Amino acid sequence: MIDEVSTPDAVIYGNDGGADGIRGSTAFAESRPQSWAIMSRRRHAAQRVFGSSDAQERVVIGTLDMTLINGKQMLVPFTSHIELAGPRTDAPRIQTMTDPTPIIAALQPAD
Repeated sequence: MIDEVSTPDAVIYGNDGGADGIRGSTAFAESRPQSWAIMSRRRHAAQRVFGSSDAQERVVIGTLDMTLINGKQMLVPFTSHIELAGPRTDAPRIQTMTDPTPIIAALQPAD
């Protein structure tokens, strides 16, 4: 699926991308197995999309519906900032932000 929403030279930043991000759709696809270590199902849904007047940027606000490996279901918000290649950046960039606190709490064993 990443090939449908990214390019081979895109830089993707997020919870698992680190400060330097992940460069390219192939590297991003290879990084995804680690995200499945905590969940058995996930579905992203865009709620709102905003664009800049020059069509170089998008902001997506949405929800992530997931089932964790312990069977708990969660619905958490996410935000993505997308910059297309152009005068302001040399390569397309995607930055996704999600607060991991509720997910970490849900993964903790019951006392």
